[in-house]
Amino acid sequence: MVAPERLFLDYAGPCLESRRARGFVRDDHYAEVKRLMVAVEERPPRSLLRFVFPDANRGVRKAATELGVEQWSTEAIRHYFIQRHNDHVLKGAMRGVPAGQLHQCLVRTGVVKAISRNFLEVQIGGETERVLKGRAEPQIGLQVAVHYRQAVDVLPQA
Repeated sequence: MVAPERLFLDYAGPCLESRRARGFVRDDHYAEVKRLMVAVEERPPRSLLRFVFPDANRGVRKAATELGVEQWSTEAIRHYFIQRHNDHVLKGAMRGVPAGQLHQCLVRTGVVKAISRNFLEVQIGGETERVLKGRAEPQIGLQVAVHYRQAVDVLPQA
């Protein structure tokens, strides 16, 4: 089972480049988060995640309160990113991101239709998209969350 801090970073990490380009991330924090994104066995420090991704941290904290669970639970993290993150993005949180790129900021879910070495074909709505496999280890037919054209999570089956 993935540590909640790792799950948070898997979801929030794809935003790192955009946040840095808009001046929201210091160079030393950028380098450390980039390192942690590939150091998959290492648990990212909560303090760093809170500092680099403050909006997501607040959103997860609010989702946890509403759900009556701990902030650093996989339930609260998934709930925020899948149910609330897109509203946050569409209400103007991504100022400075060109409109044509804004759709990449949205977290979407879909069903895996095909798997190749580094890519997945995921049916999202009525369309099939090719996305990076990321750290996710899905099987055909399972549902995944996609952020910045990368599969970031294999969702639990209902």
